[in-house]
Amino acid sequence: MEKTSIDYLVVCSPNHLHEEHCYAGLKLNADVICEKPLTLTIESLHNLIEAENYTNKHIYTILQLRLHPMLQQLKNEIQATKKYEVEIIYHTPRGKWYHNSWKGDEQKSGGIATNIGIHLFDLVSWLFGDVKTISVEKNTATESIGNIELEQAIVHWNLSIEQNLEPKRSIIIDGKTYEFTDGFTDLHTKSYQAIIDQNGFTTTAVKPSIDIVERIRNL
Repeated sequence: MEKTSIDYLVVCSPNHLHEEHCYAGLKLNADVICEKPLTLTIESLHNLIEAENYTNKHIYTILQLRLHPMLQQLKNEIQATKKYEVEIIYHTPRGKWYHNSWKGDEQKSGGIATNIGIHLFDLVSWLFGDVKTISVEKNTATESIGNIELEQAIVHWNLSIEQNLEPKRSIIIDGKTYEFTDGFTDLHTKSYQAIIDQNGFTTTAVKPSIDIVERIRNL
């Protein structure tokens, strides 16, 4: 039977398996598309970057919030000389199935800050620059609350999967609320199309958010 080449291997497995499965794609001489989070640690990310360089193939990941029209407009409005007060709220209720699956196991998912919050931490680092300090107020199986000082912002985050809360995705900047609960419908499609067009988000793009969530987990 004649073998056919593989253009892309798409990794949608549990978070702790992403590194291993990305290696598998590179070994097949394929480019890799990996759902969030690309890795659970900076060390794993560096390992994948080395493997990319060795195989001369690419690993892409999905950072769909960067493609949200409202958030792209917001990035264009950020003033370089200003420091902002920011609150990010992500309430996404989950049932018992969540805790009974690999997602409820911090060793496999990275915990709520990683599994639920990775896109939001990518968003604020994309908007407001490098991290200076991180402090954690609460970090449980269902909630993560804390503060990050970035180059251009002081960010308070509040993540929850508590069942009694209404779904909410918003970012509040200097008292102005930007809701992005809606508008997600086609962002994955746009992300994959950008990859096919060789304009996807690479391993370098995810480094700040991976660093943030690993530090939260270790605090």
